[in-house]
Amino acid sequence: MLLCMGLSLPLLAEQGETWQMQGLAVTSQTNGVQLRLDALTWEDNKPLADIDYWCPNSLSVYPIHQCTNARLSFNYSAQAFAATVDTVFDFKNNEWLLNLSTVNEQLAVSLSSSNHVAELEFKQLNLMSIISQLMPLTKWPKLPSGEFDGQLLFDLNQLKLSAKDSLLFSGLSYEYSDDIIVAELAGKLGFELAIGAQRLSYQFSLDAGEMLLNEVYVNFSEYPITVSGDVIWQNNGWYLVSAEIINQQSLSLSVQLSVNESLQWRHPVVTASVTDSHHFNQQILGSVLGIYGFGNSGMSGQFELVMASNEQPFDQWSIKFNDYYFLNERRKIATEALNGEIIWHQNQANNDSVISWQSLLLAGMPLG
Repeated sequence: MLLCMGLSLPLLAEQGETWQMQGLAVTSQTNGVQLRLDALTWEDNKPLADIDYWCPNSLSVYPIHQCTNARLSFNYSAQAFAATVDTVFDFKNNEWLLNLSTVNEQLAVSLSSSNHVAELEFKQLNLMSIISQLMPLTKWPKLPSGEFDGQLLFDLNQLKLSAKDSLLFSGLSYEYSDDIIVAELAGKLGFELAIGAQRLSYQFSLDAGEMLLNEVYVNFSEYPITVSGDVIWQNNGWYLVSAEIINQQSLSLSVQLSVNESLQWRHPVVTASVTDSHHFNQQILGSVLGIYGFGNSGMSGQFELVMASNEQPFDQWSIKFNDYYFLNERRKIATEALNGEIIWHQNQANNDSVISWQSLLLAGMPLG
């Protein structure tokens, strides 16, 4: 048995950063080699502490280092981490391979000198456990839950992180407040993050679960949607954010606005095109109208709402009707074959609004 203890070394990296290694101990036994470090610190960052590396076979260091099914554990920010590691380092030919997986095999990472793309694989990765390890609980008084399956690719040359095919997620739940809740969401997620260009492109689908957003309630198993868009850095402290939400039967909704890191926003533009108002009313709008005293309303036809911003948010809007029908017997409001466009500007002269109808009833009074 070979035992070395009490070693403390400063290590200088290529660009002048200092690594501090404390308490190195190496133990060689017949069934393997153990390496322990009390702490490994880079500059002023928090140290990796209580590092324990066990290779279950004889360990050669030079010119070729190789170990399969090694165990690695350490502590960081008062959190314990453990993984299984496969390594190969050929120092003469400058070739290497690193495969790492967590003990529960929920997360695996693969890197090699022959490929500039690193692979990360999720297997029922628990979102709550990852967030609790990476972030203080004070920032997340209520942790989101859910599981992810799939692969991520990280291009080391282009500094791009993307999903390979799509990530599958299920059981995604989070309660922000009493009126902002998502529960048991499931679907697919794809994205590409270009770190150098500071641009994120994303697309995801929701086909299960529920959401409450203030007055709006959605059951995604009955009203599935797809969402796609971009987040683009604008070089002035602002990001241009865009999103398009589509339900194949009744809705196409697009949103664009600028957001800064303090979550201030400006210049919002929203366009909502409802192609089947009967379906949209049954699934989404009916519950909202009920809150404001227009429950049990019936409708059919199409309409499009555009809300834009000039001097103030949403200071101009328009709504177009195409063969639109509406009926609320309690409020004695009804219209049939409504067509045309209504235009409104808060601080500018309004363009003429032109609408026509076959019949129109307001508060029980017919209008010709």
